[in-house]
Parts: sequence; structure tokens; C-alpha cells
Amino acid sequence: MPRDANTATGSAIEGLVEARYPHEKGWVTFREFTTFQSSRRIDIVALNFWASKEARHAIEVKRTRSDFLRELDQPEKRRWAWDHFGHCWFAVAPGVAEKSEVPEGWGLLVMTKNGKKIIRKRHAKAHKRQPSKDIDLAILRRAATIAAAAEREVEQRVAKARAGRRLVRVLGEEVDEEALAELVEKRVEERFWEQYEHRRQRLREKEDEVHGMARGIEYLRRKIPWSSGLRTGALTEEDAAKLLNVAVARELQSRIETLRTAHAQLGLLLDAAESSDTDAA
Repeated sequence: MPRDANTATGSAIEGLVEARYPHEKGWVTFREFTTFQSSRRIDIVALNFWASKEARHAIEVKRTRSDFLRELDQPEKRRWAWDHFGHCWFAVAPGVAEKSEVPEGWGLLVMTKNGKKIIRKRHAKAHKRQPSKDIDLAILRRAATIAAAAEREVEQRVAKARAGRRLVRVLGEEVDEEALAELVEKRVEERFWEQYEHRRQRLREKEDEVHGMARGIEYLRRKIPWSSGLRTGALTEEDAAKLLNVAVARELQSRIETLRTAHAQLGLLLDAAESSDTDAA
């Protein structure tokens, strides 16, 4: 005979049972379900109103062996659940019940010893339930109660959130001051890095231009013949070389100054970025 299982709690079993009926698949669960006209109570009911699989399950949770045996002594209670729900189950702690002890047609769910899962040991027989306005009204009442509680919770959270923030008016709309400040700060940072990348690109272009000119001048010095003055003796080779060196030096000096200016601008941008990071820290 199975022993009593005193280590499990009813709430733990109920939580595992409810996890078998996920909301995203159309299930709704109620605990401690009662009706207007009956004193009967069901520990958990699970409802699904999808047209493809409309279903109503009744689950009796039994934490101890003695609790399960008392349930077996109340056939009229089980008959009421059987008449009004299409699937009926016992959900028990480990060691509380055996499959052979469960009434005909009822399913059996058993929680594992570590309390992390609940395993189906026996299928619940699907059967045709009797229509009941009392059951339907009780379901509507519970659904309305849950909806009202959820609405009150949302209102309380909104009121609490508004009480803890400062609002400013922007273009005729109330905006959270902190959120607005974060948005402005983010946009300023994005603009800064846009300018920074633009300046870096221009600097790279200037560097490429200077290097290209240097290569071109060197090519001219090596490949192009001297002028007619040099050939006729009016200009010596030494004088021509001096004039060419002066022209090259001036052009390179101009490009170097441009490069220095671009480097200085880039340095100012980097200093501003470091200062902004220091202030934020």
C-alpha cells in the first residue's frame, strides 16, 4: 500500500498542473472553483474555448494518502464533477495513489519526487458532459473577477509610474522629462560620431592626395626632359634642379599645412569625446 507523502504541498502540485494547460494554447485555469447553486468545490478547472478543441477539465489535487482516501469515500462529489466536465483527473504527490485505485474513467497525474515535474500515469476518459447554466455562470463570474483585478493592477502601475516621474510639454504633448533627456543625449552622441567619421574620411582623402602629388613630382623629376633653355645652355642643369626643388618644396609645404590643420581638427573632436565620457561617468 502506498505511503503518505507529507513532503509535497498542494500549491506545488497545483502549479505543475496549471503548467500543463498553457495560456498561449487557449487554456484558462481557475483554482477553488465553485458555483452559485452547489456547495461542491473543485480544486482546479481548466477550460479551452477554441472551436477546434473546446474542453473542460476537472482536477482534484491530493497531497496526502489520507486526503485521497477521503475523496474515494465521496462518490457523489465525483459524480457531480463527472457530469459537468468532459475530463476528470486526480493530481497527487508521489506515493499517494496507484493507478488501480483511481475510479473508472478518471486520469492520474503524479508529481515526481524532486517536485519539478508532474507525470501522466493514466489517461482521463473523454466523455460527454451535461450542459449546466450554473457552471457557465460561475465561469463567467470568475473570468469577470480576474479581468477586473487585472485592470486595477494596470491602473495602479500606471499611477505609480506617473507619480515617480516629471513631465514636460513638447509640441503640445506631455513627455517624460528623463526619457526626453536620454533621447536628446543619444541624438547628440550620434551627431558627434557622424561628424567625427566625416572628418576622418576627409583627413584620409588629404593624405592620399599629398602622397599622390609626391609620387607625381618624383616621376616628373625622373622622366620629363629638361626645358629648351637647359638644352640651349641658357639654363644650366644645376639651376633647373634648384628651381624644381623650390617648386616641389612649396607644394609639399602647402599640403603639409593642410594635413596639420585636419589633424588638429580631429584632435579637438577626440578631446570633446573624452570630456563627454568623463562627465557621463
